[in-house]
Amino acid sequence: MLTSGAMAVSYFISNHFISLSDIGVWVYIEWAIYDLLTISSILFCHYFFSKKFCVAAYYVFFGLVINTFLYILIFSDFYFMKTTERWWFWSFYTIAVNVVDVMMVAVLIVNKDFIFLVKGSGILKKKFFS
Repeated sequence: MLTSGAMAVSYFISNHFISLSDIGVWVYIEWAIYDLLTISSILFCHYFFSKKFCVAAYYVFFGLVINTFLYILIFSDFYFMKTTERWWFWSFYTIAVNVVDVMMVAVLIVNKDFIFLVKGSGILKKKFFS
């Protein structure tokens, strides 16, 4: 419930403060900052209320980190590389961000480990940190 609430507040706030009518390259940095703030707020809420992380929290962390990384890469492509012609990364970015967003919404609704992210992380922890 904490994860869902933090996501709802984050998306509500970001949708009201970002104007898509005059969108520019800096919107990707703004979205990355919103995602990092969302991750921080979820961590803070779980710590403050002493709650264990549910499956949804792991998926949201994973999704927000992936999206943040993609936002920074697409910003770098536009701002530093000055790319103006369409290339494969733009299509990859579009598909990946949308798939990750749908995955986060789905797991917030059903709270199931459908791509075995939590189970896989547990196996890696046992293998490398025990």
